[in-house]
Amino acid sequence: TAIPPAPDQPPVAVITAPAQGLLDEPIIFDATNSQSTNPIVSFAWQFGDGSQADAIRVAKIYNAPGMYNVTLTLTDDQGLQNAATQLILIVAPTHTPSAPLEATPTPPPPPTLMPTATPMATSEPIETPPMEISPTPTLEPGAAPVQPVPTFTPVGNSPQLTPTPTPVTNSPPPGSAVGPEAVISAKVNGADIFPYTTRPEGGVVKVASNQDIVFNAANSVSGSSQIVSYRWEFLNIPNSVYTTDVVPFRFQAPGVYELQLTVTDADGLSGTALWFIEVGQ
Repeated sequence: TAIPPAPDQPPVAVITAPAQGLLDEPIIFDATNSQSTNPIVSFAWQFGDGSQADAIRVAKIYNAPGMYNVTLTLTDDQGLQNAATQLILIVAPTHTPSAPLEATPTPPPPPTLMPTATPMATSEPIETPPMEISPTPTLEPGAAPVQPVPTFTPVGNSPQLTPTPTPVTNSPPPGSAVGPEAVISAKVNGADIFPYTTRPEGGVVKVASNQDIVFNAANSVSGSSQIVSYRWEFLNIPNSVYTTDVVPFRFQAPGVYELQLTVTDADGLSGTALWFIEVGQ
């Protein structure tokens, strides 16, 4: 929230607008959060494409993609002025492909029944073969009767079946969710830039001051669930937190800046990436 200026001080211009918009779609630029001790008599907008407007709240349509520098200039009834600027990235809308039709599964064929043989009835009697009876041996007088010797197969010599062990598959323990991986990418004037070296905390890139840079989190990798939020923060620039996946930015002064990206998924798990940005003249 902007702090109201002291009496006889110029107003404080505040732009409320998204950091990214779609081509040929209306984008709302709002100045209602601006502050002034005196009545504001002019809200002058310049949208970076040659078009202008004078209203506290404006709907603007861009006809070409690119990066635009939007300026709001306030003038109060004492003639005091103040201006604010904001970069906005205009991109072409992406067409979402229609969902493929789900194939209706083919039901499995009914099981094939094996025919059961039914014995045929017959009127003729079934002949049973006669049983053969072994003759009883005749003993001579005075001879001792012969005792039959039983025959058997020793159990200990019988082959034993060895059971086949059933393999056990180790399934991953439940609840082992995998968090997302944050990946920072960037373009300068439409060309990709990459770290030229790395530190233990993250990559190091070089850019020039007052260049239009577009930082993007689209290369971040989801874990067990979808990424639902993005948080960018320039750690050594006050009040520089952004919550969109694409962030246009311009460094006004040379120095070394730290940019941190945090992505969070639907399970509440987070991943963080860090860049060190060396800004030259």
